[in-house]
Amino acid sequence: MLKVKICGINDKHIFEFLIQEQKIHYLGMIFAESKRKVTMELLSEFAQSLPIDKENSNINTKFVAVFMNQSLDEVEFALNAFPFDMIQLHGEETVGYCKKIKKMYPNIQTIKTLSIPHNIIDESLIIQDLQRKISYYRNCVDMFLLDTKIGNLVGGTGEVFPWDVVKPLIDNTYRDYPIGIAGGLHPDNVRNLMETIAPDFIDVNSGLEVDGIKNKDKILQLMNVLEGVNRVK
Repeated sequence: MLKVKICGINDKHIFEFLIQEQKIHYLGMIFAESKRKVTMELLSEFAQSLPIDKENSNINTKFVAVFMNQSLDEVEFALNAFPFDMIQLHGEETVGYCKKIKKMYPNIQTIKTLSIPHNIIDESLIIQDLQRKISYYRNCVDMFLLDTKIGNLVGGTGEVFPWDVVKPLIDNTYRDYPIGIAGGLHPDNVRNLMETIAPDFIDVNSGLEVDGIKNKDKILQLMNVLEGVNRVK
């Protein structure tokens, strides 16, 4: 089953709508410097919208705290403010850093983002580099997210990378970890993605926005696409 993460949640009404719908698997809140960065005040409002006993509620959505090259103190501060289920490391965090995160939060899953250049010159070198990085991080993270890189911009590009390049990674029969795809995804191209490769989850952000704000109609459209894709699968 294809799972979906919506990233950049910074609107209380959208947050409550998604919690009520229970059709999106992961909700990401960004703590790195970004126009979608969540404030601690808003995070508190999100927390107040949840049942007191979240663990025994009917909420199946997992909450993801997204960081990028930030200190362990910043991570700890955020995780003390909200009941996050997962941590996403979207920068150049080292294996040593990831091991510290796993030691601090052994019950919280970690997603490590790996970058794919928008313009690829040598596909074999890209695969070799990804395989090397996955082998480095495999023992200290739980999932990987492949996202588009343009110049020094990692994530938030709104651009896709050539999906077929990572097909060997996705199709590896010995793979025992989830891989997700991000970068330029929106309701109109998810089916095309799934016809090209079959990731375990997708990460959608700006593709669900109108004028920089998450749009309920676009989210509903994505939900309908998701239902259709999973019926076929």
